[in-house]
Amino acid sequence: MKSFYLFIAAMFLSATSFAIGAITGTTNICAGTTSLLSNTTTGGTWSSSATAVVTIGSATGIMAGVAAGIATITYDDGTMIATVTATVNATVYLSDSIVVSPNDTICQGGLATFTVLPTLGGPSPSFSWIVNGAPHGTGTTLSYVPDSGDVVFCVMTTSEQCPNAASTYSNVIVMTTVTSKEPVFTISASPPQYILARQNDTLTVHVVYDGSVPSYQWLVKGVPVPGATAATYIFNCESCYDTQKVSCIVTGCGGASKEGKIAVLVGEGVALLNAAHGGVSISPNPNNGVFSINSQAQLKTNDAVTVSVINMYGAEVYRKKVLPRNRMLNEQIAPETQMAKGVYILKLSSSSENIMQRFIVD
Repeated sequence: MKSFYLFIAAMFLSATSFAIGAITGTTNICAGTTSLLSNTTTGGTWSSSATAVVTIGSATGIMAGVAAGIATITYDDGTMIATVTATVNATVYLSDSIVVSPNDTICQGGLATFTVLPTLGGPSPSFSWIVNGAPHGTGTTLSYVPDSGDVVFCVMTTSEQCPNAASTYSNVIVMTTVTSKEPVFTISASPPQYILARQNDTLTVHVVYDGSVPSYQWLVKGVPVPGATAATYIFNCESCYDTQKVSCIVTGCGGASKEGKIAVLVGEGVALLNAAHGGVSISPNPNNGVFSINSQAQLKTNDAVTVSVINMYGAEVYRKKVLPRNRMLNEQIAPETQMAKGVYILKLSSSSENIMQRFIVD
């Protein structure tokens, strides 16, 4: 019986001598940080498969992240080994910025809305707004009525695993309030200021500064258009031709207003550009204000043709009368004064037809 127990003990010792414990400890770390790994089996040696990613003390088990990547950590007790995958995450450099609407200069008593634009803040960052050095709300936006001189910024606390800092500070916005200021804006057209009869032209006001939420009133040839009180106005004229002067009165802070103007040139139909008469060519286009015009097909008559150049505001900047030869035009246009850079319309008018073509002076 004694020999039986000795046999069982020998088997037990033989089995345990080949067993090794699992590696424990944090294996997902940040570059520049350390983690202690351990194993229940003592006396072993630690090693890393990629020391450019992570190093480990052969006797201590202290793992140090070097650079982003993955490595295999091995623990060897001389008879058996245990392995684990170590992941090193790169340092995330945080930043956040804020913007304000409508502007950092607004009408006194007006509402300002600040919005934070985080970069690499993690899946669930938090935001704290600071106004004049004191907390003033949380979240991604802040809306309040500022006083002139208010200093606003935002503190973002990250949820990134490996940030370069726990929190980061945004840019600073200093608010200015005014009692009255004329709006600053531009007007664009799509398509750009030349349409055919019964075609829509979408005109849009782009406010650069107004200090408050502005109001709008569109006018055609100086007459207010009923109901046209939005930033966008769709101009359409079924029976009018030639230059249509459209404007918009923008009223902003303290009732200050300004009128902006744009010219829309309305043609008589597709034939104006390229049909029976074939249109005209402008060469070169773009040009410096001096160019040649050539008809691509015969005009309807040999009647005198008035050559006009109209700028984007609807003002005529050049006019000349020419006589076709065999119902064809071949003329050089050379205004006495230099034309400013921009988009222009060349208009040819006679008793029998009108032809319009766009060109650019650069």
